Amino acid sequence: MATETSVGQPAVEPVGAVTDEQLIAMLVDRVRGDGLRLTGEGGLLQ
Repeated sequence: MATETSVGQPAVEPVGAVTDEQLIAMLVDRVRGDGLRLTGEGGLLQ
C-alpha cells in the first residue's frame, strides 16, 4: 500500500520490505519448523 509524500508523489516501499506482522509470522514458522527454542536452557532468551 502506497502513501503520498509531502510533494504528492506515492511513497514506495523497498523491495523485500515486510510488515512487523509478517516478520513475526516468519520467525514463528522458523521456530516451529526448526525446533529453535526461544526461552530456557539453550534458548535465545535464557
